[in-house]
Amino acid sequence: MTDDNSARQILRSSSLIGAASVANVLTGLVRNKLAALLLGPAGFGLIALVQSLVTSLAQVGGLGLANAAVRQLSQADEEQARASVRRALFLGSLTLAALTLALLWLLQKPLGAWLLPDEAAGWSLGLIALAAALTILATTQQFLLTGLRQIGRLALLNVGGALTGTLLGVGALYWLGSGGIPLYILAAPVGALVVGVMVLAPLRPGAAPSSPRLLSELRPMLSLGVPLMLGNLLAPVAQLAIRSAMGDQLGAAALGYYGAASMISVTYIGFVLSAMATDYYPRVSAAYPTPLVARRVVLEQAEIALLLAAPLFLGLQATAPWVLHALYSSQFVEATPLLRWLVLGDTLKTLGWPLGYLLLASGRGKIYIAAEALFALVLVGGTLLLLPRFGVEAAGIAYFAMMSVYLLTQFFIARRLIGLHPGRPLILLALAVIGSVAALALVGSFFPLAGLAIGLPLSAAAGLFGLLRLAHLTEADNRIGRTARTLAARIGR
Repeated sequence: MTDDNSARQILRSSSLIGAASVANVLTGLVRNKLAALLLGPAGFGLIALVQSLVTSLAQVGGLGLANAAVRQLSQADEEQARASVRRALFLGSLTLAALTLALLWLLQKPLGAWLLPDEAAGWSLGLIALAAALTILATTQQFLLTGLRQIGRLALLNVGGALTGTLLGVGALYWLGSGGIPLYILAAPVGALVVGVMVLAPLRPGAAPSSPRLLSELRPMLSLGVPLMLGNLLAPVAQLAIRSAMGDQLGAAALGYYGAASMISVTYIGFVLSAMATDYYPRVSAAYPTPLVARRVVLEQAEIALLLAAPLFLGLQATAPWVLHALYSSQFVEATPLLRWLVLGDTLKTLGWPLGYLLLASGRGKIYIAAEALFALVLVGGTLLLLPRFGVEAAGIAYFAMMSVYLLTQFFIARRLIGLHPGRPLILLALAVIGSVAALALVGSFFPLAGLAIGLPLSAAAGLFGLLRLAHLTEADNRIGRTARTLAARIGR
């Protein structure tokens, strides 16, 4: 199923970005803990709501340009071609960020009355517009480093940006209380952008290409970027719809519970998937023209993703109520059932995630939009339908339903694009992980202590199995293999 060199490359890239992700996770945990203590569930829910708004505005303003540029950078085989893409991306993103800021600033009064919740009626949408514009530029820096395969610099940008944003944001909340929420929102893109400028400074793109060459590079970026933007926009728009309905029907505290559980889900799943996406996205884009190579790349990525994520899924299911208490406060333990559903959905997402990148690699923007619209419809429709009966837990049930549809849809698309057929080892691994996570969620819901007692050893066993399997994939006689065998022997004794 896998190639030794390719598997080692995945692990090297994942370990580097993963180490940066650990630092980001710890920074994010501290940031969220302090924000929750300073503001409580209602204020924390308001932060999550406004962050979704900023994300949506940045998605629209950026037109998916940076995301589409990764495909062009990975398929460029000459330095001059990569320089042209870089210049076009830089000028295009700068123009889009300026237009986004100007348009939102001019329309801040009517848009503020329409977009901002009642709790934020006194805020200036201009500050949020600035956050959206800076987010466009900061995202461009990250995608540029991804396309250039500058893994070390990307890790440095992520860690430095997170630390800088946390210091600025938490400081604003400490001194201004709830009045510092707009500055808290602004701090994240400011920190990422400042660090990004320093990280990118040594990577000079070379001589600027001619204007016709720049336009020729921008056209394919926009032709794929706009569909990507529209498709990616559906996710934050769906979140806004869910949070709005939840706030109206269940109150601000429910928003806080949903925001806390969702942030845990996004953080830990991002720890695994974002670490691998840095290497995987440009690699599958380069491999896509050759179906045989593309199939191997997709299958090995799916197996490694499950191996790395399984201990996290099992560990979080085992400790869900205690994690919520530790990361936020005792008030947030009410979100435990929701978190369990999110973890179960993330298990399916991990398996379907490598398949989803095939649409980006193929450049099929219309299919991407249709698929994302289907997923958003299942999530929002399911939440609204179940909300009166299940409360905040309805969002988790709908998320699991969406991820079930997501996995089946992505597999069907992968079959059509590259003739993908998962082998028996991957199918057995997927069934074992999904079944274990579901069973542990059921036990933990009725008997939390029993779930803890079963889940922690199961998580450790999954970690050991993953380590041994990865040692086999990357050659048995390297450092990982020796570490795995030594650890297995010690545990056996």
